[in-house]
Amino acid sequence: MNATTDESRDQPPSGPIAGWIAYFVGNPVAANLLMLFLLVAGVVSGARIAVEANPEIDLRTVTVTVRSPGSSPREVEEDIVRRVEESVIGFQGVERVVATATEGMGTINIELTTFANADKVLDDIKQAVDGIENFPPLNAERPHVELTEVNDQVMTLAVVSDVLNEDALRRAAEKVRRELLQLPGTSRVNMFGTRDREIAIELNEVELRRHGLSLREVANIVRRASLNLTFGELQTETGGVVLHTISKRTVGREFAGIPLITRLDGTIVTLGDVADIRDAFVDGEVIAKVDGVPAVFVRVAHTRGQSLIESARDIRNLLADYEVPQDVDVFVWEDRAEPNHDRLARLAQTGIIGVILVFLLLLLVFDLRAAVWITLGIPFSIAGSLLFFGPANLSMNLGTLTALFLMIGLVVDDALVVGEGIAAERERGLGPLAAAVAGARSVVSPITVAATTTVLAFVPFYFLLHPMFQVVKVFPLVAFFVLVVSLIEAVFILPAHLGHARRWSLWPLSAI
Repeated sequence: MNATTDESRDQPPSGPIAGWIAYFVGNPVAANLLMLFLLVAGVVSGARIAVEANPEIDLRTVTVTVRSPGSSPREVEEDIVRRVEESVIGFQGVERVVATATEGMGTINIELTTFANADKVLDDIKQAVDGIENFPPLNAERPHVELTEVNDQVMTLAVVSDVLNEDALRRAAEKVRRELLQLPGTSRVNMFGTRDREIAIELNEVELRRHGLSLREVANIVRRASLNLTFGELQTETGGVVLHTISKRTVGREFAGIPLITRLDGTIVTLGDVADIRDAFVDGEVIAKVDGVPAVFVRVAHTRGQSLIESARDIRNLLADYEVPQDVDVFVWEDRAEPNHDRLARLAQTGIIGVILVFLLLLLVFDLRAAVWITLGIPFSIAGSLLFFGPANLSMNLGTLTALFLMIGLVVDDALVVGEGIAAERERGLGPLAAAVAGARSVVSPITVAATTTVLAFVPFYFLLHPMFQVVKVFPLVAFFVLVVSLIEAVFILPAHLGHARRWSLWPLSAI
């Protein structure tokens, strides 16, 4: 009779208690396979996640930049800044306009309202600026309108030489830039520490008068002769053909052959006949030196979606095999990837220490079996959540790692409640299997509600649009993914591991 009673106590409850929980408790192989699948899939997915410094941050600012070489700040303010301000103030979605007028440059920062559609406002601003009458001024360049972005740097290289002149050193830096752009995942490479190139066209007044040409006529002809134009698409039976001309000139000698006058007798007057054309640098003085040696810096900006660590490794591999020109040295001047990697590594180490402390505390309350499996639920839930990072377009950055670190306490709560429920059922006299099923079923509703309220508590973080707080926008998604995997582990996997008669703890842990 006692044997029959013991067996009945060890049978999983029937009715509403029976179900998926009873299935996994009674089939530990299935529970282990589920655990192995989520763990392996999460680790494999995590290895493919891009490592970045920060999550994507939307500054919600449109910047209009207009260059006007030789113009004073007052001229820039009156002819450029004020006219752009008047054209965009009052637009729907525009909260504030902040403009700066400096010598040769006008910058207008247009801040957007909280819930404005950034792309639509950008298009409206472009149309407004293009619609300004007689703009830009004759001595100004075309306005550049873009959404302001946060550019995280990967690495800055220094190209130095104490032998080459300014032009040759810049050419060496341009070659390095072209090589960097060939790397996968590298799309933004800029140079600084050197003057920008310009093509100087000095017109001969005597020749202009002899041929009856004006300065405005020559300027219009040159402008039209150095353009890349698209004329649309020609539809044929075999498909569409895009019609465009490529006539953008980039060096001085290409401008010399531009025809200014074509007479019926076959005489052609070219730009080279009436002007002296030469490649030069813009006016101004830029001094960049490394240890007293002239240098040009090549900066690689991080491309969103690409791993910061992999990009830095690719650049270093390129430098190791790069054939440096004679009298030129190329080396890493600043590496932003390594400090970011160290910062993320320190945060991960802090999380590991937290898991160890949790295990030690659990060891004082539960036996060794329960403490081990409850603690293992923490790294398991975090690893399993990485399976969803890719579809959600999340990367491993300061925001996601901080969120994962915060989840440690919440994850252990689920497993702790389930483990305590199973222990309570064992104390009531149920057998291991029945106690595992009854204990898990008794707390599944409370822990599900608790996880749901936790995710809802993080939802407001998603609507923090100020740049200083956007690092926490990823918290709701990370909390949702981690808690879903945590519930699966606590409800289906943990009871299967705790549904055994034998205890793990030996003296003195068993005595405690």
